[in-house]
Amino acid sequence: MGCWKMFDVLGGRYACALVFGGLVWMMNLQRACVVGALCVSSIRLAAFAADRYRTRNARGERMDFGKTYAHRGGRMSTPENTMPAFENASQMVDVLELDVWLTKDNKVVVFHDSTFDRVCGRQGVIAETKFADLPKVLKRPSDGFPQGEKNARVADENHIPLFMEVLDLLSQPERKDRKVLVEFKQHNKVLVELVKSMLYSRGFVQDDRVVWFSLEYGINRLLGASDPSIPRLSSVPEVITYTLLFWLGLLPLMPMDISMFGITCGTLESLHSFVETVSVLCSMPYEIQMFIVRTYRAMLTSPDMFTYMKSRNIMCVLLGVNTDEDLEFSREMGADMVITDNPEWLAKAI
Repeated sequence: MGCWKMFDVLGGRYACALVFGGLVWMMNLQRACVVGALCVSSIRLAAFAADRYRTRNARGERMDFGKTYAHRGGRMSTPENTMPAFENASQMVDVLELDVWLTKDNKVVVFHDSTFDRVCGRQGVIAETKFADLPKVLKRPSDGFPQGEKNARVADENHIPLFMEVLDLLSQPERKDRKVLVEFKQHNKVLVELVKSMLYSRGFVQDDRVVWFSLEYGINRLLGASDPSIPRLSSVPEVITYTLLFWLGLLPLMPMDISMFGITCGTLESLHSFVETVSVLCSMPYEIQMFIVRTYRAMLTSPDMFTYMKSRNIMCVLLGVNTDEDLEFSREMGADMVITDNPEWLAKAI
């Protein structure tokens, strides 16, 4: 069961010895034995009950939503979240992943950042700018990501597209089997309702061609409340919560209303960069931070996690698959689908 597998990750015998030693130190040996026995019995009982009731909280039917995704349209060969990117990637992958924002004049546009600095090379906030005043997307962003810099077929500057432009592209007869994964960056009810209306108007919801989500828990809950029939991918807080509950053996007791569970194919360095953004953790010594990172990575990247999610009829997705090593890791994990920045490479590698 999950809780006992966690002991293997942490060095089970030593963890138990430390816990028991702490109890002995805080109270006499007799009380420590009683408390320890009660704790172990409680965990065992909870895990047993969880296994008995696992099927009660399983989703009714496991969806099929493609196997290959282009992150922001595939930003290694074309400028991210632009029409050239979507036109190119839709010829090679099953699903286009994109990000949506609402402009000052209530136009739904496809863009990743809240500001223009990185990909447009100028100051400004997208939510405070009218659609007609939006800058162009450059081939060479400030973060140094390729984005088709050497691709002669792509213009040096590309407009920030309307969300409806992408839906119209995927509504063409030759792209009718392509789907869309929509990420929300903005907590805005108007944006959610506008996007939902557009998806219904083009038949994407009716034809099961859309999944929407946000990495922020609050926005993800807003999406679920707006339309429970549209499948959702897990937010970051949900991933963390579900992972911890799984290793404690308690996740089967918890209802889950997501259709996809996604993790990033990240290195220790990238995970540590994330830890440094969490105020509670960033003040801790570096050694403790790295211990947390290594422990969490071991817990998160176990194939057991994906196996369990599949038993609940939840699809498993691995993000950031851009190399042969990443692809091999996705196979070891048993991922149902992979998200890449390089659709040309993935189309050949699969």
